[in-house]
Amino acid sequence: MALQAADPVADIVLQINSPGAQVHSVLALTDVINALSCPVRTVAFGFVAGTSNLLLASGAKGKRGMMPNARLMLQQPFGYAAGSAPEVHVTATEVSRNLQVVNTMLAARCGRTLQEVEEATDRDMYLGGEAAVAFGLVDEVVVSGKFPGNGTPEPLREAGVKVAEMAKLANKRAVTGYD
Repeated sequence: MALQAADPVADIVLQINSPGAQVHSVLALTDVINALSCPVRTVAFGFVAGTSNLLLASGAKGKRGMMPNARLMLQQPFGYAAGSAPEVHVTATEVSRNLQVVNTMLAARCGRTLQEVEEATDRDMYLGGEAAVAFGLVDEVVVSGKFPGNGTPEPLREAGVKVAEMAKLANKRAVTGYD
């Protein structure tokens, strides 16, 4: 909000390297992103997992990217419960609600159906650049003219094609061995 106040038309760049974040923290940040009038550019580098992918996908369309060697991991939000049976039930209900909220928002931002997102997040699903673009989490892989092949070794670029096929969800079992 301070960046928007300083320059209401300039892009705000949110660089994300997160092994996952608490659902309520991510939802709070997505509320702020949605409230801003200026565009938010999101860029993944390193590793982005779990609900942090919702932040990445919440950037302005056409302004969501990732570095060539970044990795994304789609997964269900975590929740932990302890205490008496009624307390565990209350917590389980909240975890289920959070899962529905995150998956619904992710589906809208990725141009996917809720069922596709639920299938993708049912087990850990790792994505490189091509697969993340195919899934709709990002719009581009940030390209550098300094390194041939953008610094990614050839065998890994070939593996990226297989992962891109997995992002279509039709042959997820063939690529990962899991449904």
